[in-house]
Amino acid sequence: MSERFQLPIPMWRVHFQLLGGGRRFLSVAVICTALLVVGTFGFRRMLASDSFPRVAGFVLNFLTAIQLLIVLLGGSNALHRAMLRDYDTKMIESHRLTPMSSMAVVLGYLFGATLQVLMLFTLFLTFGVGLSVMAGLPVLDWLLGNVVLLCAGIASWAVIVFGGMRVEKPFNPAPVVVAVCALSFPISFVPSMALLLNVYTGLIAVQLLVGSGTITFVVAAIPSIVSLLFAVFWINVASVKYRRPDLPALNAFRGVALLTLFLLVGSGGLLAFEKYAQKGMSFVYDSELVRLQWITTIISALIMASIITCGAVKCRLLVSQGTAARDWSDRVSDRVVAIVAAILLCGILGGVGYPVWRTLLPPATSDAETIAMAIRIGAYTSLACVIGILTVRGMFDFVQARAKSANITVALLMIALWSIPPAADFIRGEFVRGPRDPAGYSWLLGCSPLGAIKGAWSEPYVNLLPGIIVQFVILLSIGSMTRRNRIPFEPPKV
Repeated sequence: MSERFQLPIPMWRVHFQLLGGGRRFLSVAVICTALLVVGTFGFRRMLASDSFPRVAGFVLNFLTAIQLLIVLLGGSNALHRAMLRDYDTKMIESHRLTPMSSMAVVLGYLFGATLQVLMLFTLFLTFGVGLSVMAGLPVLDWLLGNVVLLCAGIASWAVIVFGGMRVEKPFNPAPVVVAVCALSFPISFVPSMALLLNVYTGLIAVQLLVGSGTITFVVAAIPSIVSLLFAVFWINVASVKYRRPDLPALNAFRGVALLTLFLLVGSGGLLAFEKYAQKGMSFVYDSELVRLQWITTIISALIMASIITCGAVKCRLLVSQGTAARDWSDRVSDRVVAIVAAILLCGILGGVGYPVWRTLLPPATSDAETIAMAIRIGAYTSLACVIGILTVRGMFDFVQARAKSANITVALLMIALWSIPPAADFIRGEFVRGPRDPAGYSWLLGCSPLGAIKGAWSEPYVNLLPGIIVQFVILLSIGSMTRRNRIPFEPPKV
């Protein structure tokens, strides 16, 4: 039975007091305002030869950097400290005994632990508006940029709250946030990952805040809406995980829902990127970039499908050991989840991404030849995805009952299994090719799902069938080994 919605006012009040209460909030606001005013006038005196609008522009650029640090790094750190404190003091267990709904607890963390961050964000936003009005600078760009930045921040905070709702100690998200920010430019060339990690939203917010480029309202609104859509999803799964941390939140239903959302926004974002790149980024736009984006999108979707399949496997193992299921979705067969995930991956990318992949087909002399090439490439891609997902499923089923950290163990095993064949083929190609000849591929490339996907969409043509057969043999071997050596699975202690 679903819980009724409650306003998390009690948790907000508790977090407000833990952060120092009204006196501390007022002191921080007064001190920050004084520093902003004194700093602006001091900066104006230092650059007396420049006009006030120019000085105001420099100050706004400085405030942009501060806003980014406050929202992304400050908000992440505030959430981590709050959830770590409740984990150490067992307060999270006390919350579960209260009549507060799970959604109220999640929203209590999301907007309670970040109250001081939101206060500082609002303070700097207001100061920037006043400075823009005094200097005659565009106020709308500053306002819209801050709104877009807040959308990216809320989506990131929701992921952190979801990650903190666990039996184990919450991990520090700061290194991940710093890594995503540092790699934002290369990630921006992969729309599926850029939308999932809110990279587009953050980059658009920065462009609006510093006044560089011409960002229309529609261009700013679409990534912001996608970020809020992901935020709603992560809030929902966090509330599910809060109530039952012993079961994976990304089970059959929610995992497939995440994969579907990821595929839709990823393929749609790829179409939008190609359209934008042809107009505004023609200096970097070429067919090889499109090919690399397409292959990377398929591989990222394959990894996502493998993750949700592992969640379904763990649900099945826990329920089979007597753990009470939340609903019917915890009892869905993980084989069905794996097959459905593969169908969604190939169907959505093949359908929505048709305008992209049709341009990547090799030149043909007739329509029949084009159709034959499309069928061949589609068949190799589909087989690689299906076998890859089922292999991860079998490996996780085998490792889960034998290793304490099954997720890390399976990840390392699959990285080795998927990367060794392409690496070996690359080394072989370097040894046999001539000094001026390009590197060539062989059937070894097809022994890995990643290599098979790359080989299917690359030129010249490579016979991937022997490699696909090797993958199938590995899948059968893992399945046979799992059935012969199945041992009882002990559910984790809560």
